[in-house]
Amino acid sequence: MAILERTVKSLADKKGTPFILYNPKERGNYQGKADYAIYLVPVHMLLPPVIHNLKCGGKLNVFAGIRAGSFAPIDMDYYTENSLYMIGTSGSTLEDMRIVLGKVDEKIMDTNTSVAAISGMKGAIEGLKGVDSQRFHGKVIVYPQLPDMGLIELEELPKVMPDVAKLLEDGVWTKEAESALLKRA
Repeated sequence: MAILERTVKSLADKKGTPFILYNPKERGNYQGKADYAIYLVPVHMLLPPVIHNLKCGGKLNVFAGIRAGSFAPIDMDYYTENSLYMIGTSGSTLEDMRIVLGKVDEKIMDTNTSVAAISGMKGAIEGLKGVDSQRFHGKVIVYPQLPDMGLIELEELPKVMPDVAKLLEDGVWTKEAESALLKRA
């Protein structure tokens, strides 16, 4: 939650978008309905209640690394009666990717907020296993041009590569940080 608040809240503030972090263990049942929710929990069985907390016409972005082949008991009657819309990040078509790239180019979307770790080839297997086991809160970028670099979580970057870490923006990966990293190749 702290990572999410640090990396995403400033973006929401810049756009004037209300940003509410909700953890049912700390705040009990959510009272209210959302227009748009981003689901970041890689547990498919917790997804159904989120759907019931969307306003009519609401959107749900499932961005959680839920394993392929997982099934959640979604109340499709409620979903259709309330004209809900759900999007996800895996299994994208080429057209989906073009749309996302267009939004990145137009600075509407920043995909860097999903980066949790970086790696060269030495840490690639650990990164893949970490993504599969849901060890990370986001994605792992593997840089093949850095064959001897192991896996580094962004939170650890200041200790390992302070020169690269100083180019992060509120803990978020940036093009400038990537450029500094690649100069090491």
